[in-house]
Amino acid sequence: MAILAYCDLSGISLPMYALFTLGVALWLSYGLAMASAPIVAANAVTLVLRLKILEMRR
Repeated sequence: MAILAYCDLSGISLPMYALFTLGVALWLSYGLAMASAPIVAANAVTLVLRLKILEMRR
């Protein structure tokens, strides 16, 4: 949460963060395909927050 509070992204490797975000998106796709509400909910929230941070990084 410090990233969102202080907008300090100096310690984040952009390629690694983007790769992890892609993994979360793939898990979200899997959850949708399996119609698993817990997987969809957890990964949707995570994806929204990670995309917000990626947007701040640019």
